[in-house]
Amino acid sequence: MRRFHLYQLWFIIPGLGLVWLSYYIPASYIYQQVYWVETEAVITGYRLDTTTTPVNYYLMDYSDSLGTTYHIEVDVENTITEGRDAEHARLYYDPANPTDYALVNHAKYLVMLFLPLGLLSLYFGWPMRE
Repeated sequence: MRRFHLYQLWFIIPGLGLVWLSYYIPASYIYQQVYWVETEAVITGYRLDTTTTPVNYYLMDYSDSLGTTYHIEVDVENTITEGRDAEHARLYYDPANPTDYALVNHAKYLVMLFLPLGLLSLYFGWPMRE
C-alpha cells in the first residue's frame, strides 16, 4: 500500500484544481453556446485606463433580440473572435438578462488539456510502493 506524505499536497491540490477547471470552464462555455443567443458586437473605439496600471479596453455595442443596444467595455487582453470583419466581434448573451454576455472564444476548449495534466500531477505526486 502506498503511504501518504505531506509533500504530495503540492501535487494533489493543483491536480484536483486542474481537473475541476477542465470540467467547469468547457461545460459553462458549452452551456452558453446552447442556451444563449449569438450576436455580433460592433467595436466602436478604444479606451486607455491609467488609474493603476495602463489597460486598454475595447468599447463595443451590441443589440438584443428586442433591439435594445448595450454598451460594454472589454479588456483588450481577452481573445476576441472576429465577426464578419475586423470591426465586429462575436458574443453570446443571456436572453433572460441581456446584460450578461460572454465573448466567443474557441480557445477555451483547449482547457480540456488540463485534465490529463491534472491527472498526471495526481499520479506523479503519489510515491511508489516501498
